[in-house]
Amino acid sequence: MIRKLLLCGILTAISSHGSVCADEKVGIKGGGSVVGKTNPNEKFVEVNIAPGIRVALDSNKAEIAKEERPEEAEYIARLEKLAETADAHWEMYQWCKQNSLTSYAYQHAWRAIEINPDHQQARMALDFQRDGKGWILRDDLMLRSGRIKDGAQWRIPEELERNKAEQARTEQVTRWKRDIKAWKTDFYSGGPRAGRSKAKLDAIQDPVAVGPLIEQLKDGDNPPEFRILVVGLLSRIGTPNAIQALIEASVEDSSSKVREAALDVVKQKAPEEAASQYARLLSHESNTQVQRAGNALAVLQDKRYTWHLIQALVTEHKREVKGSGQTYGQDSAGGFAIGGSNKPKVVMEPVNNAPVLTALTAMYPDVNYRFDESRWKVWYLENFHPEGTDLRRDP
Repeated sequence: MIRKLLLCGILTAISSHGSVCADEKVGIKGGGSVVGKTNPNEKFVEVNIAPGIRVALDSNKAEIAKEERPEEAEYIARLEKLAETADAHWEMYQWCKQNSLTSYAYQHAWRAIEINPDHQQARMALDFQRDGKGWILRDDLMLRSGRIKDGAQWRIPEELERNKAEQARTEQVTRWKRDIKAWKTDFYSGGPRAGRSKAKLDAIQDPVAVGPLIEQLKDGDNPPEFRILVVGLLSRIGTPNAIQALIEASVEDSSSKVREAALDVVKQKAPEEAASQYARLLSHESNTQVQRAGNALAVLQDKRYTWHLIQALVTEHKREVKGSGQTYGQDSAGGFAIGGSNKPKVVMEPVNNAPVLTALTAMYPDVNYRFDESRWKVWYLENFHPEGTDLRRDP
């Protein structure tokens, strides 16, 4: 009897041509088509193409062409022979899912638990969960535990508020990026809005703007004057990430003026942290970075890193040199031969780092052993470290 009722309910959903609630292809006169569940009326044909997404077509321009799928005909045949047991309905559920008859699959899962309320697979397919000895829909369980539905996810209220705050912050960052870029363009265009846009740039104080400002600082295509303006803005906001960006700019920016402006701020606001980072750069593979770190330490004059400076007075770095142009040797017959070679070679060569020496002499004006690293080390050990002190330390 139950099977007959289920079959009857399904057959009533079959349209006059025999299709089981199949998606319908709606052709559009003049070209194109859409596929979905249709709801025709006199003036237009409404087509549900996805959950919550509907389109309306002029009835005079729509041509509904329903096509029965072979799986739908097979489903009707299977349904007529279906045994009225929980396992049989569960097998039918699986067959329907495999053949994209999802709406009918769930009818069979519900029928399975009507027959056997403890049918675990069917319960789980319908999103039930164990609650003690019984079953409860997962949504009800989430509500009972105090969670809130957020789209397809269940979240605790604190997480939901945190996500909302993060989303709001992301939107603010996006607005700052857009505004700063627009104001910069206005200012350098020299147009009628230049003065007003410059005033808006100068007024930035929002910590949320730090990320977009750092991007502008690192953009080497921006004029040095603009990057110096950004240095001032980051200095005023003064968040940890703003100061870190200035520490990096003080040795990485391509403009010496920008580096000096950033270093002035660093000296005032974070000299100890900056000195530690500069000292690590003294062993950098790039000699440019070594020398810029020496310049920065000459300004900060942090004597904690005297030993690191001594070790960086002379450093070795890779350099590419051109080939000699000629080679000499024997040919295959044992005679003398002259050949050519322009292949470049990479060599390691020592470099005297004048900025590092400047840093040392700035801290110790009465001592100057030039680039004689050995004498500097002897002097340092005699004056600052008793015998046996381990000098191996990271800045």
